[in-house]
Amino acid sequence: MELGGLELERATRIAAEVLGGEISPISRYEQRIDTRWGEFRVELDSRPLKEIAKSWGSHPGRLTALTADAIEAVAIEWVPCELVSPPMPRGDLPVIDEVCQGFAEAGGRGTFDALRFAFGVHFNPEIVAPDADRIRAHVQAFALLYRELLERLPVDPSRRFTPFIDPYPAEYVQLLMRPGYAPDLAGLVDDYLRFNPTRNRALDMLPLFAHLDEARVRAVVDDPAVKPRPTFHYRLCNSRVGDEGWSLMNEWRTWRAIEALAADPERLEAARRSWRERTEPDLLDGLKGAMGLS
Repeated sequence: MELGGLELERATRIAAEVLGGEISPISRYEQRIDTRWGEFRVELDSRPLKEIAKSWGSHPGRLTALTADAIEAVAIEWVPCELVSPPMPRGDLPVIDEVCQGFAEAGGRGTFDALRFAFGVHFNPEIVAPDADRIRAHVQAFALLYRELLERLPVDPSRRFTPFIDPYPAEYVQLLMRPGYAPDLAGLVDDYLRFNPTRNRALDMLPLFAHLDEARVRAVVDDPAVKPRPTFHYRLCNSRVGDEGWSLMNEWRTWRAIEALAADPERLEAARRSWRERTEPDLLDGLKGAMGLS
């Protein structure tokens, strides 16, 4: 979860107090909190800053501290502070709302507070099983619900204009909606990589596919930021820290809508059929236009 307006150390203290954890500094821009759930991290979401801070570790001194203070004073307005959680049971997620309330009371700000604040919440729901049909159903459900979710949340304009939550390309959605589309796992991964060789998707499947077949993914996407894990990576949600009445659970419910559609084969197939009935005439008209036919 990303937010702005708070110094890293203050955000860390707030989170540790709510979570009941012990703080262990990693660097000037990374803090660890050991809790009963495991390791939380509070960090500035900037790889270059974290690398710089690590290099300072062997060169302490007043100039280094002054430089770090100056960088953080600027970063607090431009670089998101990020709370990263360990795996947690669904039923324990409301504790993150308590952390968010603490952030808000201390001056933390979310994505609607400034145009430059394209802050989001990323959920990583664990898969039930490494089953191609289950995984494919979730990808199809997300593709069908994307526009509705975009409006339901609603996603802040500053985030819509960034590439981080891009929808799947139209050609890939057409493939997902094709009658009888049910590839095996290797085919599912290959199809995804052909159309989505990037992390910049609102439902980013690269971490899961790298967990299931890392060599296949690395052959196409050589990005160290892709970390294999047995989860979906759902990036569409807003971080609205400081907004009255906002709850992380409202964002979580949008993922539950995807899960519910994916778990209902009859409703999913009906939605795919409806998509084809709405879309195929438009595609045919566009093709006729491109060919100069009436």
